[in-house]
Amino acid sequence: MKKMIIVRHGQSEHNLLGIVGGWGDYSLTEIGKKQATLTGQYLKKILNNQECAIYCSDLRRTQQTAQIICDILGSNYSCVEGLRELSNGDANGLTKDEARKIRNHWSEGNALEHIHYPNGESWRMMNIRICECMEKINSYEAETVIVITHANSTIAIINWWLGIKEDDLIEKIMYKMDPSSITVLSVDSDKCKSIIKLNDTSHLI
Repeated sequence: MKKMIIVRHGQSEHNLLGIVGGWGDYSLTEIGKKQATLTGQYLKKILNNQECAIYCSDLRRTQQTAQIICDILGSNYSCVEGLRELSNGDANGLTKDEARKIRNHWSEGNALEHIHYPNGESWRMMNIRICECMEKINSYEAETVIVITHANSTIAIINWWLGIKEDDLIEKIMYKMDPSSITVLSVDSDKCKSIIKLNDTSHLI
């Protein structure tokens, strides 16, 4: 893989209503659909008919984003369960105030191991899942890959791309990811992996 474009899904119902998302299966809002359309149009322009493999999380909001983009590109996408967002377990579908009431007590220790809500995932659990998923996608040998996914999973993908494995770095390095933002990762002629764009939303203006 020489180039990867990561797209966060468009605005979803849970974003608008202040509901905890995670593995909850929510649809795009009308704004989210417009964002996905603008993203698809931008990708068509920069790809210029270049062949690419497209993958997305199997949750509804990412599939809807992927379908809109693929309709514009004239492509197809593959659903991958491993690209899902961090699981919030029993908090999925609750408002943020409701979720706060069942949040697991924080105790001193490695933040990567902390599971915020009952039956949820820790950051390490998600990171392992994402890394295994990306290794599999990378083995397919497509030169350009588009991944349509979620905010936290995007962070894990970037860290995988850059080869960041140290607990201290995984815990402390974070990236802001807005709905329908584009992040572009590339390998240069010296095989150095770089971030070309990060959380770019200029195509939505």
